[in-house]
Amino acid sequence: MSKEQIIKYKYAEEKKIIPLPNDDIIILDVSSPNWLKTSITGKYLLEEMKEPKTIDELTAKISQVYGLPIDVVKPIIRETVEKFYETGVVIRIDKDNKFTSREKQKIESLGLQQIWINVTYACNLNCSHCFARMKGDTGFIPANDLIRIFKEAQSLGVQEIVISGGEPTLHPELENILREARKIGDWKIKLITNGYLSGNPENERKIKSLCNYVDDIQVSFDGIKPETHDAIRGKGSFEKAYRFMFLLSEVESIKTGISFTPLPKNINEIPKLFNFAIQVKATYIHLNRPKYPLNTLAFPSLDLFMSQQFAEEAFTAYDKLVQEFYKSFEDMRNLNVRLPIIDTSFDPASELLSPLKKERCSAGILTIAIDPKGDVFPCAALMRREMLYFGNVFEEGLEKIYKRGRDKMIELFSVEKNDKCKECLFRYFCGGGCRATAKDLKECDYLCDIFQKRFIDFWKRISLPVIRTYANKIYETREGGIKRLTC
Repeated sequence: MSKEQIIKYKYAEEKKIIPLPNDDIIILDVSSPNWLKTSITGKYLLEEMKEPKTIDELTAKISQVYGLPIDVVKPIIRETVEKFYETGVVIRIDKDNKFTSREKQKIESLGLQQIWINVTYACNLNCSHCFARMKGDTGFIPANDLIRIFKEAQSLGVQEIVISGGEPTLHPELENILREARKIGDWKIKLITNGYLSGNPENERKIKSLCNYVDDIQVSFDGIKPETHDAIRGKGSFEKAYRFMFLLSEVESIKTGISFTPLPKNINEIPKLFNFAIQVKATYIHLNRPKYPLNTLAFPSLDLFMSQQFAEEAFTAYDKLVQEFYKSFEDMRNLNVRLPIIDTSFDPASELLSPLKKERCSAGILTIAIDPKGDVFPCAALMRREMLYFGNVFEEGLEKIYKRGRDKMIELFSVEKNDKCKECLFRYFCGGGCRATAKDLKECDYLCDIFQKRFIDFWKRISLPVIRTYANKIYETREGGIKRLTC
C-alpha cells in the first residue's frame, strides 16, 4: 500500500476559528503557535478530518462532493493537507497509530545569538531622542578587553556582533577591533553609526577600510531632508551622513542600511523613505520603535512620541511606505537600480511570521548588551537599568554572566503569568512585547491593543491560501522586498 493509503490526518478541534470578510477564516493554534488562512472550502476539508482520514479518503470525498475527477483533486488535497500539517492544524498518524505534530521552537531552547557592544558613550552629536546619550561619560572599551570578549562569545556560539555607541567610529582602535572580530568568529558583524566621520580624505580612507571587516553598516537618518535631520541631530549632520552613504555604495560586498526613528518632526517623511533609500543606494530600511529612556525627566517631549496615538500615526505612515514600495517595485525592478528591502521588525504583525514560540521577550536570552564600562544588560534598549544588571565582563567570564542573566529574564516575565497576556490569542507570537517599551518591566507592552489590531489587519490583507512558511516567501525577496531582519 502507498503512504497516501496508510498515513492518516486528524484535525485537532481545540483550534481557534477567527472569521474574516468574504467567508475567509483564520485557523489559529494558540499553543503552537501556528496559523492558517483558508476559505470556507478549507474549513469543510478540516471538518472531514475530525475523524482520521488518509489523502486517498479525503480525495474521494471531495471528488464526490464537487463532481471533479480524482486526478485533478488529489494534487490539491495533498498540497493543502501538507500545509495544514506544517502549521500544526492537523496531526499525522502513522500505521502504528503513532502521531506527530508541528510546534515552533521555543526561544528558551536557543542559546545566545547576538551581542551588542557599545564601545564608547562618546559622541559627536547630541540627538534629541537618543536613550544612549551620556554627557561626560566618554571612555572606551580597550581593544584587548574586546578581543577577549569576542573569544568568549565565539565559544558560546554567538551568531552576530553589533558594534555601536555613542559613536563607535570615535574609538581610536576601531579598525583593529573589527579586524580581530573578523578573525575570531564566523559571524555577522554589524556597525551602527551616525555617519559623521566623512568629510576629509583620511576619514574617508578609514571608512572604506572598515568595510573590509564588516557585513553590514547601518547609518542613522532622522529625516530625508537636511532641515529635518539637522533639527534633530545637529547642523551639518545630514550632509555628512549622506556623503557617508555615498562612500559605502562603492563597496558591493556589504549591506548598507538607513535607520529611522519616527518622531513628531519627521513622521510625514516615512512614506518617502523608499525613494530616499534608492537615492542613497541603501540595501535596506530599518525603522526603530521609540523606547523609554532610563531618565524620563531628560526628555520633556517624551509623551508626544511614547503614546498610543503617536504609535497609530507611525504605523499608518509605515503602511504608506509599504504601499509606496509595492507601487514602485514593478516600475523599477527592470531598471538598473538596486532596490532596498524594508525591514518589517517595526511592524508587530511581522511576529506572525516568526519561526519561534515566545513566552517572553528575547532580551537576555537571545541577546545581551555590553556598555563601555563592561556592564552587561539584556539588550541595548535596557542598558543602565539596575534591576536588569547581569554582571561585568571586566570582573568575570561572559558565559557565567549570560547564564545568570538568562535565568533572571526567564523569571522576570512570562505571558503565562501575566493576567492580561495569559488570556490573549497572540501571546506566544509577541511574548508580551518589548520590555523596553513596557512601562513596567513586569507588564506587557503598552501598545498591546494596537498589536492585536495589526495582527487581524495583516490576516485580512494576505492572499489565499497562506501559512507562515508561504507568507515568508511572499514577503521576502532577494532585493526590492519586505523582510523581517531580526528575531
